[in-house]
Amino acid sequence: MQIVVTGASSPLGQSLLRGLAAKGSLSEADGPVPIRRILAVDRAQGPALFLDDRIEYVRGAFEQPRFLARMMGTATDAIFHLAALDPGPEEGEDPAVDLESDLTRTWDGTRALLDACRFQTVQPKVVIASTVEAAGQGGCEAARSRAGALAAMCELLIAEGARRRIVQSRCVRLATLADESALAEAVADLISVYETMR
Repeated sequence: MQIVVTGASSPLGQSLLRGLAAKGSLSEADGPVPIRRILAVDRAQGPALFLDDRIEYVRGAFEQPRFLARMMGTATDAIFHLAALDPGPEEGEDPAVDLESDLTRTWDGTRALLDACRFQTVQPKVVIASTVEAAGQGGCEAARSRAGALAAMCELLIAEGARRRIVQSRCVRLATLADESALAEAVADLISVYETMR
């Protein structure tokens, strides 16, 4: 099984890589499938990355057309899309410039990911990490934060990809990633949600 993890250098990404490496396989309808390769993708890489023979770190602007398609090839089975949680630096002086940057980092990256999924030989399973801030108070009310609004847009795009049968997808809305126990719980949730997809 080949897995792609976007946002892999983040604390959540590093925790997920550790969890996947320790687990060694993911459950599918016909039993556990060994993890043979993990493509850990991010725009930048921190100094202390988790290392394992199955993990290949790839650095690049994955919102660029065809970057992910070339990197993923045609044999990706599973995707953990954590990059929708990364709107980038805090808002600055010019909201219009900030919006462009935010959309490039989240929306364009998610769109490029969905586009790359169209070339896979099997329908990939995508688990998108989102935030509880993506939910408003009900109805069509706005998300609770800038990160929440961007994550909600990415959720909808991946859901549309599932409706069009490009991917199978699930969304996990995470509350907080403030400490190690919260990260461990988030990783367990992401893997568990993946394993419930049939």
